[in-house]
Order: sequence, then structure tokens, then C-alpha cells
Amino acid sequence: MKRKNFDLITNLKGKIMKKLILTTIIGGLSLSAFTGTSCSMDFYGNYNCFGTGQDSGYNSSTKRDFYGNDNYSDNYGNQISCSTDFYGNYNCN
Repeated sequence: MKRKNFDLITNLKGKIMKKLILTTIIGGLSLSAFTGTSCSMDFYGNYNCFGTGQDSGYNSSTKRDFYGNDNYSDNYGNQISCSTDFYGNYNCN
């Protein structure tokens, strides 16, 4: 039972770290574009962001595909795909 709880906690920590890394990457790509944005997660777990105020007109989305890859895109043409490899590393390109 202790091992099962440990695995559950470890898995949860991994998911939180993936989301934190993805958020950091997205923020690093377009810091100026994210100065005035409003983001939310939809029913499917996709992140959608929309520019507000000075950044009105900017929007981005991060969607998880069937294979578990996170695909980021925005209306400026930026695109990034991230996935977890066999060793648990979260890689983006």
C-alpha cells in the first residue's frame, strides 16, 4: 500500500512539473505578449490565452494530442511541440 501511495504522489509531482515547465517555456517565448493576457483551461485540459489591454489581439493555445504531446501555437505563427520520452524527460522542439 505504501508503494502504491508513493507512486501516486510521484506521478502527481511529475504532472505538476510538466505544466510548470510548459508555462515557463511559453512565457519565455513571448514575454511581451503575455504582459496582459487572460488564460483558462477548457474541459479537455487545453490552455487558451487571450490578450487584454495593450496586448489585445494576441491569442495562444496549448493542446494535448492523442499521444500525450503538448502542442503550443499562437496567432503570430509560433509553434512548439513537447513530449515526454521513455526516461520521463519533458522535451520541447
